[in-house]
Amino acid sequence: MIISLISLFGEDGRLSDAKLDNYLKRMNADVNMPMDKTEATLQKMIKQGYLVKIKENNNGDEIVDWMVGPRGKVEVGNKGVKGLVEEVYGEDAPDDLAERIRSSLGLKRGRGEQEEAAPAEMIENTQGASRRSRRSGRRGNEDND
Repeated sequence: MIISLISLFGEDGRLSDAKLDNYLKRMNADVNMPMDKTEATLQKMIKQGYLVKIKENNNGDEIVDWMVGPRGKVEVGNKGVKGLVEEVYGEDAPDDLAERIRSSLGLKRGRGEQEEAAPAEMIENTQGASRRSRRSGRRGNEDND
């Protein structure tokens, strides 16, 4: 859910800490989390690579933004975000839901490959050496599937 919030509502792939906090409060996340409190869950997601917390100092004011991490982009990606939104709307989905999702995710209209292209590009940019070693077969046959 958190990855979907950042993907759908973040500007330039980032969502401010205040906005994320507001969305989580509206969902009563601090009460409804199955295991840990919200802050502990966010810290686990950072540690596991699902989220990235960016802190910047702007004239003495600390600005905190959230981004989807490399693991979140690979394991959830745009396809997962789209699936969550469609599941939430269910049968009551508006006719133009697919177009709204594409627009919110910044995807071009057209082929289905567009949704999968962004995560693969991100893997290459963030984990280039690891990806290259997998292609050469040093870590197994993941690319032969």
